[in-house]
Amino acid sequence: QHELTIRACDDFAHNCEENEKIRDQVMPEHSALCYLHKGLAYAELGDVESARVAFEWCPAAGPNGRECKKSLSLLPR
Repeated sequence: QHELTIRACDDFAHNCEENEKIRDQVMPEHSALCYLHKGLAYAELGDVESARVAFEWCPAAGPNGRECKKSLSLLPR
């Protein structure tokens, strides 16, 4: 269900992070979780560049942010 994960993260970004009315209520850890799962989904699909972008967009704070950085470092160049 990798495509569903990617689409859900895109929806989260559009409906929450980009929505000026609720943007301030979105915690960095929630964003990080979304980008972590999106990056992992792209990696599973073999789309390394899209995975790299997702991990780079991931906020650095918290355990999910650290996991994004770790996952980014493990991607092939």
